[in-house]
Parts: sequence; C-alpha cells; structure tokens
Amino acid sequence: MSRRWREYLTRAHLIERQALGVGIAHERAGLLAQRVASGPAPRESLLRVGEAPDATLRAAHALLWTLAPAETPQLDAIRLLNIPAEGQCRRGAIYINPGGSYYRAAKGGDLLPLALLLHHEQHHARHGADERWALRVTLRFLKQHAPQRWDLIEEITHRLKVTEWA
Repeated sequence: MSRRWREYLTRAHLIERQALGVGIAHERAGLLAQRVASGPAPRESLLRVGEAPDATLRAAHALLWTLAPAETPQLDAIRLLNIPAEGQCRRGAIYINPGGSYYRAAKGGDLLPLALLLHHEQHHARHGADERWALRVTLRFLKQHAPQRWDLIEEITHRLKVTEWA
C-alpha cells in the first residue's frame, strides 16, 4: 500500500471518528469516510457534499412549480450529492444524484423527469418512506400533467409493480 493511500485511509478513519463525536449520524459519517478513502477523484467530478442547486435543478424546480406550486419543495431544501440512487429524501432535505439519468436528461433539455423526481422526493419528505404510495402519487401527477409521456408512465408503472411484488 502506497504512502498516499495510507494517508487517505487514515484521514477517512479520522473523519468518521470526528463526525461521530459531534453527533453526525453513523451512516453519514461512513459516507464521508468512504468518499475520502476512495482516493483522489478527477477534478471535474469533485462535488462538495450537499452542493446547492445549479441552473438545471432550478429550471426543473421552476417547471414543477408552474405545474403544481403546492407540491413543489423549497429550493433551499434541494442538494446535489453523489448517491447510488437517482434521488433521496433525508430529514426533509432532497438529494439529487448529478450522475443519474434524470439529471442528465435535464442537462440535455428534458426537464420533466427531474421535475417528477423532485415531486416524488417531496412526497417522501411530507408523508414518509412508503415507496408504493409515493410512486402512485407520482404516476397520477404524471398522467394529469403529461399524459403524452408514455416512456415515463411505463417506467413508473414498472417500478410500482416491482415494489408491489417485493
């Protein structure tokens, strides 16, 4: 093991211990430690933990607000974060994966998938972790506001069926 990797692993361990010491949840401390332990990343892929919304997120947020203002999350509650899922809701904050397909589609000009993801995660923030309920609400919202988007309707319907069988 090289000296550089030993330094990264040592820093990862220290970050985890410090985070636990100040009361950050063990899971978040582990994520921070994994991030440091994974070694140096290319400059363009670095992303600060919980980076504020960029122009793409703001545009998707604005689209959702025009469709359903009452079901739109606060913009300051949305953060970009490299996570394994497309999006995630934790303690009222919504985290969006900048490497996910919905975010990349929004970068390419198709804002609807990202707006749907924000709507879906906002449902979790308000009503809890029930994925089937959140998917049903998202599907109803999509059919009401964009019934021509069969690709998204089929994808959400498939996810709903998978969660019902699980």
